[in-house]
Amino acid sequence: MAPPRDSSSDASHTFLYFAAAGVATAAALFVFTPDHLLPGALAKLKRRMGCCSSSDATRGPDAGVMPAAEPLASDNSGVPPQADTPPSAPLQDPAAAHAEWIEQLLESVRDVRTGANKSPATALTQSLWSAIEGNAVPAHIAGRRLRSVFTTDAHGYNPDAMHRHCDAQRERLKDGQDGFCVLLVRTGDLVVGAVLNVLPEWHTKGRRTYIGGPATTVFVCGADGSGFNMYRAADEGNGRFFRADSNALMVGAGSDGAAIRVDGGLTEVQCSPCGSTFAGLESASLLDGALAAGAAGLTKDVGGVRGKVSSLELLLVTEAII
Repeated sequence: MAPPRDSSSDASHTFLYFAAAGVATAAALFVFTPDHLLPGALAKLKRRMGCCSSSDATRGPDAGVMPAAEPLASDNSGVPPQADTPPSAPLQDPAAAHAEWIEQLLESVRDVRTGANKSPATALTQSLWSAIEGNAVPAHIAGRRLRSVFTTDAHGYNPDAMHRHCDAQRERLKDGQDGFCVLLVRTGDLVVGAVLNVLPEWHTKGRRTYIGGPATTVFVCGADGSGFNMYRAADEGNGRFFRADSNALMVGAGSDGAAIRVDGGLTEVQCSPCGSTFAGLESASLLDGALAAGAAGLTKDVGGVRGKVSSLELLLVTEAII
């Protein structure tokens, strides 16, 4: 009778058998699996051991290796690459740009020496005119060309010349044509002025005759149009909008004086409270704020604020559209 089998010995042999089979399978996979399919650490170990798969051997040492990418050209300028853009237009010289704008806005005048047309002398700037046109010029005449009637820059401080030029311009007006004009008086870095709905007329016989209508406005601002303040005709005003004689040019009139008064020699300007004609000027003149702010060249005078006239200009608003 055969002795009984030891079951524990059989289990041990079975475990060793499968363990050996597993090791052999793992070794075969390690040896015959291509390097590029193995984890990096195993592939490195395989190369150190000198093992190679059949596919690795047939492909050669460089098989499966991606060629190195061509390095991009380096830019050491420190400036990021920019997309191609068309070259920008050269900047226009400010003086040339201003001259071009004046040519578009103001009618040319005839040069008495050469007979050629030229742009008139003017101290007007684009920023100043934009402020005036955008705030004080009636909408139905905005966007029109201007005609220089008189300017001290070209005609001097000559009230007789201003008188003659206004009379000559009045003869050119067509029946029913607007006579809107802009009076600009510069004193230092400030401008006081008025938009009149009539051309100035001179009264030489002592009559205190005022012309104009409620479309008349007065204003004050910086020479560049900054700080623009405008005052319209008072609803219940006295209707004294403009007067000119041998003694002065006056815009508005009241117990304290005129809103703007230029003396007969066109050399000094005085501004007084004038609420009787313009709303908002009941207790202060056009120049009171500038005087309080310390503007140069202004002095307090009886009834108002006085300053020297740097230049004076009268511009007619024509019917021509820009």
